[in-house]
Amino acid sequence: FNDLDSTSLTYTIDWRDGSAPVTGTVVSGQTLTFSHTYMTVNRYQSLLATVSDGRNTETASPFINVTQPNQPPTIGAVSGPVDVKTATTRTWYITGTDPEGVAVTYTFNWGDGTNNVYSNKTSGVSFGASHIYAQSGTFTITVTVADNGALTAASGPYSVRVNKFAVNDRVEVLSTVTGGLAVRSTPNGTWIGGVNPLNKYGSKGTILEGPVVAGGYTWWRVAWDATMTGWSAEDWLVKTN
Repeated sequence: FNDLDSTSLTYTIDWRDGSAPVTGTVVSGQTLTFSHTYMTVNRYQSLLATVSDGRNTETASPFINVTQPNQPPTIGAVSGPVDVKTATTRTWYITGTDPEGVAVTYTFNWGDGTNNVYSNKTSGVSFGASHIYAQSGTFTITVTVADNGALTAASGPYSVRVNKFAVNDRVEVLSTVTGGLAVRSTPNGTWIGGVNPLNKYGSKGTILEGPVVAGGYTWWRVAWDATMTGWSAEDWLVKTN
């Protein structure tokens, strides 16, 4: 605020948004700093600054571009298969949305010690990421979405059961089984006729049902080609033709 022939000035700052104006006195030549929070986005917002020495009045009315602060993205739920086989490529989907419409970055944590980052993906559009699980077990997928301001949102957990086999797969007894493989009436149940000496290395069958976890093992119901049908533990089975 400057006045050539007066040392004391009065001022008014009208924010023009319905809030109370700021008034006060200032010494000519003094610089003041004002802060204000606008609550509504307005590209053409203006304020009115008035200063007076008691005889004359000057005004200024600059325009201000009031924008919204960067808002964090939102994320939906993971979708995709819940039962998959090892060594098989499968795809899971997620949708992240940025309020400003900018591109987003996804980080998929597969729950098996690996993760993948996918950058510059369209906001609000479903995105699919593929993965191959090497080991059987139950894994939890989580996805994080980030905007260009490093704000993030995380999905809820998505549980995936990874199986060594699938129904109708052909399996064979491992070479380490030399004395016969037990075939049981139920998962971890009683043996059917004891240890069947025919079900040793090289014996083949077709999976009819499973998997079922019992007794610390994962069981599959197998129709063995030359013998019986029953449940066998996957630890001693391998996929074959």
